[in-house]
Amino acid sequence: MSSNSVSLPRGNNRMIRVFIKDINGDIINLNGAEGRFFVATSSKATSYLLRKTTTDYTEGTVRTPEKGEVIFFLKPEDTENLHTSQYFYQVLIILKNGERHTVCSDVLNIKPNLEYGEIEEPENPLTDSVDIPNGASSAFVVLDPNRVIFPVLSSPSATTDNIAISNVVYSQTGATVYLTASTTEEGWKIDYFTLATA
Repeated sequence: MSSNSVSLPRGNNRMIRVFIKDINGDIINLNGAEGRFFVATSSKATSYLLRKTTTDYTEGTVRTPEKGEVIFFLKPEDTENLHTSQYFYQVLIILKNGERHTVCSDVLNIKPNLEYGEIEEPENPLTDSVDIPNGASSAFVVLDPNRVIFPVLSSPSATTDNIAISNVVYSQTGATVYLTASTTEEGWKIDYFTLATA
């Protein structure tokens, strides 16, 4: 079963493009038709949170009616006040002869957008650390699975190595911090703090 789900970060611009076909898969000519786009809290909702129509060119348009193409435009202000959650959308087409058809419906996923988040100070300064064994190219940090790590690489004072953190890979028991190269001197460490994900 095909999915028509839509996802976008909260408060972003997005163009929703729909091609209208009949039950046989043939394109419906939309000359003289109007398209409407609705967003509601769920498929059982009796009212909508957002409405777009092709009668207002800033909200949508029947761009190529002979191809059954309808476009709707979501602006930042349309979703910036919505919670990060799953919503429901529908597309309604009103044909030139007055027939009304709900041609598309599925979920609209509003994703997090850090632009609208609050500044959160770290719970702890960089007080925790783990030593990197000489010759190693990674270090493992034991970590609660509901936390994320913010690592900083600490080098020996007189090192000649040019090494940086390249990646962090999480597992059920912790996180492995990978380096761009293996250490060749003693004294390398990973200093870090962690934050809860929920």
